[in-house]
Amino acid sequence: TITIGAAGTAGAADTAGGTGGTTSHGALVTATGGTGGARGTDNGMPPGVGGAGASGDFNSTGGPGGNPSATDGFAGGGGNSMLGGGGRGVSTGAGTTGGVYGGGGGGAAGTSLTGGAGAAGIVVVTEF
Repeated sequence: TITIGAAGTAGAADTAGGTGGTTSHGALVTATGGTGGARGTDNGMPPGVGGAGASGDFNSTGGPGGNPSATDGFAGGGGNSMLGGGGRGVSTGAGTTGGVYGGGGGGAAGTSLTGGAGAAGIVVVTEF
């Protein structure tokens, strides 16, 4: 059974983003979802951590999100995956959605705005 992990949910106004779901190919391989990023008002807080693959022939770890900077007025960007970029951090408006296949959502620039949702995972099976 192949299970595609759900995208991390967009952070509601003034809250951290949601953690992405686990993607798996039966009991053969798994990859955890990354953790949600910090609120935009959490100046200097560490970004969300990328998920990690396990038990495959090629395992990778997703990149961390970008640090928010309330001082400079920028929200943190979403973490990149091997196959898709994260949503960019913004200086005005709501956060941007994560890129294709596992990219994290970008943070919002303001306490009354929502962050972007992450992108769902993917399983790639290569037969040779």
